[in-house]
Amino acid sequence: MATETLLRRYFEELLQLPPELRHARMAALELHQDLRQRLAAMLGFDELATNSTQAREAATPGDAVLESKGATLKSMLIQDAQGSSPVRMDAARVRNAFGDDDDEFGDHSLVGTEIGSFQLIDLIGQGGSSAVFRAVRAAGDGSQIVALKVLRTGLYSASAQRRFRREQAILAKLTHPNIASFVEGGISSAGIPYIAMELVDGLPINVAADDRGLNIRQRLRWFCVLCRAIESAHASLVVHMDLKPSNLFVTRDGDLKVLDFGIAKLVDRESGASHTQSMALTPGYAAPEQYRSEPLTTAIDVYALGVVLTELLTGQKGASGMKPSALLNQAVSAGAPLPRGMASRSILMRQLRGDLDDIVLRAVADEPRLRYRTAGALADDVERYLAGEPVRAHPPSRWYRARKFVVRHRLGLAAISVPIALILISLVVVVWQARGIQREARRANITRDFLEEMFAPIEAGMINDEQASVRDLLSTATKNLGANAELDDTARIDLQLLFSRLQERMNNSDQAQTLASQAASLASAKLAVDDPLRLDAEISHAYTLFELGKEKDAAPLFDALAARDGLEHLVHGPPLIRLYDGLAGMAEARNDHEADVDFERKALAERIAIYGGESAKAATGYGNLAASLGGASGHLDEVIDTYDHAYRIFLAKFGQGSFFTAASRRNLSLYQHIAGRLRAARDGLIMIAPVIDAPPNDERELNVIYWQARCQLAREIGTSASDGACDRLMFSAKRIVRADNVALNASTLRIRAEWDIDQGNFDDPRRNVERARRMVAESGNGVWIGGQEYLSGLLDVESGDAVGAAGHFSDAVQNLGHYFPEHMRMNALSLRAMVCAQHAGMSRDVCPADAASLAQGELDAQALPWHPRLLSAHVALARIDLHGGNVASAATRLRNAIAHTRDEVDPRQIHLVEARLWLAVAEAQLGNCDSAKAQAALVVALPDQEALLKHPLLSIARSRLRGISACGAIAQ
Repeated sequence: MATETLLRRYFEELLQLPPELRHARMAALELHQDLRQRLAAMLGFDELATNSTQAREAATPGDAVLESKGATLKSMLIQDAQGSSPVRMDAARVRNAFGDDDDEFGDHSLVGTEIGSFQLIDLIGQGGSSAVFRAVRAAGDGSQIVALKVLRTGLYSASAQRRFRREQAILAKLTHPNIASFVEGGISSAGIPYIAMELVDGLPINVAADDRGLNIRQRLRWFCVLCRAIESAHASLVVHMDLKPSNLFVTRDGDLKVLDFGIAKLVDRESGASHTQSMALTPGYAAPEQYRSEPLTTAIDVYALGVVLTELLTGQKGASGMKPSALLNQAVSAGAPLPRGMASRSILMRQLRGDLDDIVLRAVADEPRLRYRTAGALADDVERYLAGEPVRAHPPSRWYRARKFVVRHRLGLAAISVPIALILISLVVVVWQARGIQREARRANITRDFLEEMFAPIEAGMINDEQASVRDLLSTATKNLGANAELDDTARIDLQLLFSRLQERMNNSDQAQTLASQAASLASAKLAVDDPLRLDAEISHAYTLFELGKEKDAAPLFDALAARDGLEHLVHGPPLIRLYDGLAGMAEARNDHEADVDFERKALAERIAIYGGESAKAATGYGNLAASLGGASGHLDEVIDTYDHAYRIFLAKFGQGSFFTAASRRNLSLYQHIAGRLRAARDGLIMIAPVIDAPPNDERELNVIYWQARCQLAREIGTSASDGACDRLMFSAKRIVRADNVALNASTLRIRAEWDIDQGNFDDPRRNVERARRMVAESGNGVWIGGQEYLSGLLDVESGDAVGAAGHFSDAVQNLGHYFPEHMRMNALSLRAMVCAQHAGMSRDVCPADAASLAQGELDAQALPWHPRLLSAHVALARIDLHGGNVASAATRLRNAIAHTRDEVDPRQIHLVEARLWLAVAEAQLGNCDSAKAQAALVVALPDQEALLKHPLLSIARSRLRGISACGAIAQ
């Protein structure tokens, strides 16, 4: 069912395109070869089934992709020709009634002829009511190319011709930047009307939105532009009557153009009805009244706009009375993909439910009087939705308007609501900690009164629409806390700890530490040693010091707490979790990774005991444990499993659009990347792109770090340039990163340079490496400097500077050390050894005698020696073996490298191609001619292999292959 739905969707999409665009669009679809053949056969049948029997016999499918389906297609055509289905009979009757026996066109016979002043160049498309040609005429010193539509109905009476010419005169005055301009209208000598319009080069609006990966808000903005264009036409009393994606094109520059106003009908100024009824309609987009003998008004276009909006948002044509959210759910459940660029299914469902469902249902109401009165009114409601205002399609409701107010002011209200929620939770904890009912009742009342006084300014602020900020409220309350004589010691400590946590969440770390210190001092002076509130204060004090980076001050406090006997029996819940998290952090700072992991396991156990194993708090605990495991050795699989568990909890709790979910998935992708699971890592990062690119993340350095990871994966997998990740990285970095952020700017330039080098572009990397070199020179950071030295070595290899390459690789090894990204050191060691082996007599300072054995020893000692990012290191070592005559060793290494990486990288990945060519060299030298030819054939069979084989990295291997005569011709 899923496959059939997918094929049907692509088939309908391709039918809407002009013939010359279909091949390019189908080539861009990511389809299995069998599905691609089926789709091509469907298109071939659709085209040939409309021909005469003689034309069918003469026509043969020209596309090679149809060869395997040729017999099936021929059988389909024979059955179609012999059959007399009701559909075919009805279609014939309609065409006979609609057309004329002496119609000027029945096929391509008009191409090359003239209509009016235009010569018809080729047929662009045809339908039941018309055919469209690309046509040209002389215009001044040049020529004018238009889309010329020839209608399949004659206008033989004088009155019909007068009405047609009058309508064309009015259409000629219809000017709008988003409406394809009318050029000329006329009637042939045979009475056949034609219309010349501006020729628009672009894609249907739904295809263009998918092609550009537009999100829901961007699609809605396009739709508003469309509505305004239709509103302008309606103001001129022109109804389109056939709005559909194939009549709504978007140019390469992103400009929307409405086509086919030439077959519109003019609305009578007196009666509001159209002059004539038309048979030109498209099922699925046509309003109900178009099938009935009723007046045709602007409400027809409003209905079609509602259907187009549904298709833009869901990828599906709307069904009568069905909400877009329900349609989307039904389609996705059947296996249909989401429109490209949209959020996940769950997020998109939430976005559609409510206002957008209401807007569409009003636009496509069966009764014209129930629809929006104008296209402009429809646009107004969509714009209200985008602005977070109440939409007119929603039934009136005070609660609805109040909710929209909250959404529009969510930043200000959220800033207040979060601490209020925390305060309420804290109040529950205060009461829960009670030892005596009367004492705690009084304490709760005092605390409640204090908090009510703290938030009293909100009421006045709401009235004046000048809400007091949370920072101001918290600052004032903190000052009042010390002056309030009615608070007893325990209430004061409770509030100090609460305000400390609030300040911490607002990044006021110094104020958080001051309050925690005050709480700890007061608790130490007033409460018993084993009082849980005192222990909470002492833990909070130590924890805030650690969070501020004051590890030396925090260490003795944590050590004292850890030395307390029975402490775990005195505190529970959040205080105990903070204690374990703090002790884990101290262990990490001391490089005691096993203790770090042990404490995080205990913290996770407490979270599960208090909040439940599938709670968001537990998910945070799993994430913390995974981070600790990542610092220890031998835990990589457990790290991935633990991050995956955390991610799945966040996903179930908050959905794909949550930042918590996105952050957890990003962490999972990071370790999948480290483990060599490149495709899973990339797929995970692609899923969270809508969150990372949404405000406020689109303005944070997190956005740049995300695109760095995407660019790295694109390079290591070998993704084509169309992925766009590395271009997006440079765009985000330029927009977001400050000039003085050396680490982020330098790493961005390094990652981009690696991508460019793998793409065969060496000019841009030279400029970027020089820029980065100037940035890191004064930092003294060995890792940053080493990264630039490594890139300089790669550039020297390409330019043939062996001495420079050896020197730069040697400096890279010295500076990088055993730090992330360690693959650079491994590659630098191996490439230095290769250059040194191939160019004897270099200085021992850059080419030590044991360069090759050192590289091989360190590479083989890696936990993941066959990681895809180490392909170039293995190729370098194999070339050393080939150079030294150890051909069998080289072949074995290359076979292993290819076998371990081919499932994670694209066949066109430059280092995989390099490995295959050198393996072909080794196999040929060993006399394994069949294996050598097989490896070379895999390369030659790659798409665009001619351009790929021009990469400088491959030139030496290709030359060696040509020089091996024992196996005959191996490489082209």
